[in-house]
Parts: sequence; C-alpha cells; structure tokens
Amino acid sequence: MCLRNLLTYSLLNYLILLPQANAGQIQIGVSRVTLVNYRTEQELPWNKTPRPNRPMLRIDFSSNINLSKVAPSSGLNLASRAYFCDDSWFKAGKLRPVGLTSVFWQGNRLSPGNEDIGSVASPPYNYYTYIFVEGRLSYDGREEFKEFYDLRQSIRDICIQVRGANVTSVSDSNTVVISKEEIAKALGVRAKTR
Repeated sequence: MCLRNLLTYSLLNYLILLPQANAGQIQIGVSRVTLVNYRTEQELPWNKTPRPNRPMLRIDFSSNINLSKVAPSSGLNLASRAYFCDDSWFKAGKLRPVGLTSVFWQGNRLSPGNEDIGSVASPPYNYYTYIFVEGRLSYDGREEFKEFYDLRQSIRDICIQVRGANVTSVSDSNTVVISKEEIAKALGVRAKTR
C-alpha cells in the first residue's frame, strides 16, 4: 500500500468528525439497492479504456444532514463503510470493506475542494455509494488476510455506515443493514445462506 493510500485509510478510519454533528445526530436510511455495472457508472474513477465490465450494487441512501454542502465547505473527508454484518474481523476492530468508500451526490464524489457541486434544498438528503458483487476481503491490503466472496453464490447481510473525517475526532452514522433478501432481489437470484 502506498503512503498516500495508507494516510487516507488511516484518516478515514480513525480521525473523523462531522461539523456540528455527533454520532447521535447522523442518521442514514437505505432507500434502494440496484444492480449496475462499473462500465456504465461514469462517476467512478477509471484512467484506462475500456472501462471494466464489473457488476456492482448501487446503494441509495438518505441522511438527515446535508453532506453535499458540509463536505466541500469544511474540508471534510466522507467515507461509506460497507462490510458483512457477520464479519468477525469488523467485530475485532478491523474493517474489511466490500465496497467503495466514496459517497456520491448527483454524479459527483463528495470531497473537500469540490465546492462547485451545489447543494440540496431540504431533507431528506439523498446520496449513494457502491458495493462490489464479487471481490476479495482484505484487511489493510495484506495478502495473508484475503478471502474471496461472490454475492451471487452466497448472499450475506451487509452493514453500511457513513463516516466523516477531519483531524480531531471520529463521527459515524447509525448502522443500516441491507438484508440478504434485498440483495437477492437486486441481483435477481434466490437468497442463499453461507
């Protein structure tokens, strides 16, 4: 893992605060789970052509806080944290994400310095992030901790949170569970257990 990625990972996982909000005030709720493809989601970063043909789940959620206004104006780093709810690694304090950490609003990644994206007028504030349909779980990019998963073969409940970051403290939203049944419906498969 390069130094820049390590610093970003550390910042997003340990030094976080949403301005004028504490963990008790940040509330999210999942409104829709949709099967999409990396190839067609133009806001996802990709420097090469062609874009990869990779199925993903787009997770639309709402927040009681206007993240599209708060993030750019305050220098706030936002991250979504999606992980398997039954992952014993997470319970031991080690995040093994199953999705992208970026939070998006109307085709734009919410990040410091992105002041030109505008803002939404009133609640509920709607955002989205992405989860990989298949991939490898790893802790901190270490090879020895990798485990392959494929939601089309073995569906598990996924927990999701939003976390905001600056250099003073941590603030997480509530945790929302995306059930096996919701995931199966989006994938067009029957919900199988592990």
